[in-house]
Amino acid sequence: MIIRDQNEYGLSLAKHLPEGDMWISKSISENNFAKLLYGLALIFIDADIKTNELFFEFYPATTSEFIEEWEELLGIPDGCLDTNGSIEERRTQIVGALGALGAVTKEDWINLADIMGFEIEIDHMTDVTAWPWTWPHAWGATAEENRFIMVVTIKGVSDKNIGTWPWTWPHVWGDDITRFLRCIFNRIKPANILIIYRYQ
Repeated sequence: MIIRDQNEYGLSLAKHLPEGDMWISKSISENNFAKLLYGLALIFIDADIKTNELFFEFYPATTSEFIEEWEELLGIPDGCLDTNGSIEERRTQIVGALGALGAVTKEDWINLADIMGFEIEIDHMTDVTAWPWTWPHAWGATAEENRFIMVVTIKGVSDKNIGTWPWTWPHVWGDDITRFLRCIFNRIKPANILIIYRYQ
């Protein structure tokens, strides 16, 4: 939002007043009436600033003051999302939860992952198991079962559940940073579809 300065608002207020001899003092800066208009301009500047702040607070990607209201509206915390992260992480979860409400197409899912900070590819299991294989390879089931399996490849993220190969011993199981994304995908997928996740 563009916020005008005091001079711009003062001139704008003067232009909105009638013309004529009675109102001529509105354009004479040394006149008390013009000074009154320029004084009133400060109120409009304050109103613009507050409106601008309200816009950013109401918008889920930039909110701080309304973050709890957004979370309550979306039912957070739930089985996928929580309120334990930083303010930036909580905003991302809110935007992701809103995006999940209308995610239907493959492009919707890819955009949803992007909102949550991940680059993904979505493939049909029949394509993934076809020769030549891609790596990491996803082993398929029967042709009939493969029709109902989709493969989501999350790029640039190692599998935090298994760690980096070769394992060190004793092996420490990590916290999978993709768990929110996977949980939301598993929630919004059709009931007859199985998702296999792989990391690249």
